[in-house]
Amino acid sequence: MIAATTTGPIAVDAAGAAAAFSCSVRHWRTLDTEGKIPCPVRLNRSVRWIVAELHAWGLAGCPERLEWERRRAAVLPMAEVAS
Repeated sequence: MIAATTTGPIAVDAAGAAAAFSCSVRHWRTLDTEGKIPCPVRLNRSVRWIVAELHAWGLAGCPERLEWERRRAAVLPMAEVAS
């Protein structure tokens, strides 16, 4: 699991996120397409996942995206600002 620290990355690419959840990049991208993981953020052409959100999502039991969106505000206080 990715530990949210002040010295680590704030966001990771698909390879970093997949490694944190012990799956392949291909499987991670399939989960994204199917709406089963949190939404990534896009910075120009770069697609990244926020480490703190992935950590909270994993601790919440990895709910599907729609359920996570409903529960995220309670778990991540800054989620309302970022949305």
